[in-house]
Amino acid sequence: MFERLDRFYEFTKRHPMLYPIFVLVKFFLYLPPLIGHEGFGGAAHWLFYRFKFAFHNRKLLAAAGLSEQPIEIFRSRHGFKLFCWIEYVIYDEIFLERVYEFSSLRKFISGLRSGVVLDFGVHHGLFIDFIQTWNPSLDFYGAELSPHNYESAAARFAGNARVTLLNLGIGGTARDVVIKLVPVSSKQSIYSSEGGEPVAVRIITAADFVALNQLTGREIALLKMDIEGAETEVFENFQSIAGILAVTRCFLIEIHDGANVPAITNRLAVAGFVFQERRGINFLFQRAG
Repeated sequence: MFERLDRFYEFTKRHPMLYPIFVLVKFFLYLPPLIGHEGFGGAAHWLFYRFKFAFHNRKLLAAAGLSEQPIEIFRSRHGFKLFCWIEYVIYDEIFLERVYEFSSLRKFISGLRSGVVLDFGVHHGLFIDFIQTWNPSLDFYGAELSPHNYESAAARFAGNARVTLLNLGIGGTARDVVIKLVPVSSKQSIYSSEGGEPVAVRIITAADFVALNQLTGREIALLKMDIEGAETEVFENFQSIAGILAVTRCFLIEIHDGANVPAITNRLAVAGFVFQERRGINFLFQRAG
């Protein structure tokens, strides 16, 4: 049953007219975490906007290329805002589906007085918002492949000295590539060759990113990697990330279909990481000891 819901969910994300139906299907599962995060008043506003999308914004959202256009602004009581349809979708994934809600990770992050978090695959920045609800005193450094996604994330954190973002992709080797922007921006990949607008992007290695931000040798509290399939090439060129993993405490990775999961987990085991938990395609590893 849950696998069917997941397949339906992935389908509805590509069709904004159908996404509100998915929300209604999972309404009673969403409600407790929604109230927990936003309180009763915030939950009421969230529900109002979702029903409004379902009945009044269908033509706008279904039109090609408009899923990222500003719509009703939801103001979370955590201090951040949702501006467009795809941000509501990602909010649902993170805060209501709880794809990153690992108890051991929450305990570790919440107990830090300071620390560095690397976010490879920032999208619009909602993962950073989420981790900041656990601990607002951390410093974040992120890479985002899509220039449009990067602009949204940069606007979200404008003036926030604790967040440094770069419009770069992370891969196993450094190179310049041309990609095409895909309709669902959270699925943007360095391999995207079909879709809409072609854009030139710069791909660098994880080691390059650390050096560029002058983080070499600093301990990394958390490294999150959501790079839409490029995790395979990163681990095939393991030296591009080995030095960073050596100083990383927690590693959170989204491993996509087609990736060699055993090869990645074996590499991490050799690097001193112990598998903790899996939620969907998100895997949490922590350094032993």
